[in-house]
Amino acid sequence: MCFPFRLHKSKKADRPLFVLFHGAGALGNENIKHIFDHIPLFKQLSKYDCNMLMPQAPYGANRGGDVLIQRYIKSVKKLIDELPYDFDRKRIYIAGTSFGGFCVWHIAYHFPGYFAAAVPVMGGLYFDCNFGAYDIQRLAETPLWVAHSADDMNVRIDSDDYCVAELEKLGADVKYTRWTEYGHSMYRKFYKTEKWVEWCMGKEIK
Repeated sequence: MCFPFRLHKSKKADRPLFVLFHGAGALGNENIKHIFDHIPLFKQLSKYDCNMLMPQAPYGANRGGDVLIQRYIKSVKKLIDELPYDFDRKRIYIAGTSFGGFCVWHIAYHFPGYFAAAVPVMGGLYFDCNFGAYDIQRLAETPLWVAHSADDMNVRIDSDDYCVAELEKLGADVKYTRWTEYGHSMYRKFYKTEKWVEWCMGKEIK
């Protein structure tokens, strides 16, 4: 799958890479809308000398269940593999909001152990609540900080509730910020007030 992307390089070599996945409102191919979508993340990441990769998913990538999203995230993984500059490949972090949260869940699932930490916000692994469709054990290889609000009317919280509960049974490294207010706007408060960047940067692939 072809798509545009933006890349912010750190001042020094061998610094971590954050891969940021945008929401459905920024789908397109003009390489602009997703920049505005990431402003809440920029405000926190700009405090650190880190690399940022920001792919823009094409129109329709959020349709058709998990088929198109898998094509997209596998293409993003290929791009990460082929980036022609030095960064700390033991510290690749992924974060995303809404549709981007689904992308984070799926790329962590399909490439277990590749990412040092993952932060899916207001997303989910399951599109249809078919909770027998995925092997949750695969996700246990990636530290996860999940964030969602129970009153989210755009993306139901059921998938996150289920996955976190199953990961906790497995003894996985998982945190859950589960609020009961703020709806589908909870990401603004989460990115601003929670120490998600510091948590990520404390993780690395062994």
